[in-house]
Amino acid sequence: MSEARTPMANDEKRRNKRLHKEKAAEALSIPQIFSATSKILENAQELIEDAELLLRNNRYPRAFALAHLASEELIKYQLLLSVTLELARDHPVDWMEIHRRLRGRLYPIARQKWKGRVSFFQKSALSA
Repeated sequence: MSEARTPMANDEKRRNKRLHKEKAAEALSIPQIFSATSKILENAQELIEDAELLLRNNRYPRAFALAHLASEELIKYQLLLSVTLELARDHPVDWMEIHRRLRGRLYPIARQKWKGRVSFFQKSALSA
């Protein structure tokens, strides 16, 4: 039988989780941000190219999903550029919030309401 967690074990688990978050929220330098943004743009471009390939082969749902992921990458790019401006102005940056937003899904497809709408990809295919 496994032992039930004690309050002390739960406290230690919470403390370790908090320490992990603090470590993950380390500040980035402007050169580190520029390096990250170039990788983000490269990834977004590759996702768009793959989405176009899928679109040309009538794979609309997958093409849409990749285009959506590319848009999330571009949102991350924009976020990091605004952080760079704040750093250049010597303004404080909430690194915990920045890291949280960079790690998470910004706008999951499930939250959006697409029912009954003709997608961009369907319109493109119809006009081709």
